[in-house]
Amino acid sequence: MNMILMILVFGLLIVVPIAVSIFLYRWLAKKGYKKVALTILVLLIGTFSFFIYTALYPLDSFYKDDFEFYTDIKFPTTGKFLSKDASFPDIHGKYSSVAVVEFSKADFKILFDIANN
Repeated sequence: MNMILMILVFGLLIVVPIAVSIFLYRWLAKKGYKKVALTILVLLIGTFSFFIYTALYPLDSFYKDDFEFYTDIKFPTTGKFLSKDASFPDIHGKYSSVAVVEFSKADFKILFDIANN
């Protein structure tokens, strides 16, 4: 059952958008809008590729949001990510994320004081 579900999800998330993009390209090209069709195809594939890339390698904002969600503290503006990693969510949506962050001495002292109160 899980294998069928995985194949269905794969089809919906990857095969369908690619098929729609190719169909749209061919349809517009037949109508005489080849440059427009190519532009739309490149934009769709570029957007799709960006979403896949950020799903595998989240942006800094993902880690900032995690920090703020779990600590109820605004992420300091001086925070600089030195290293980061996140697991892909399992079937229940659970994941883990880890980041090594460098803060200014003043921001670190503020965070340290908040944590010890």
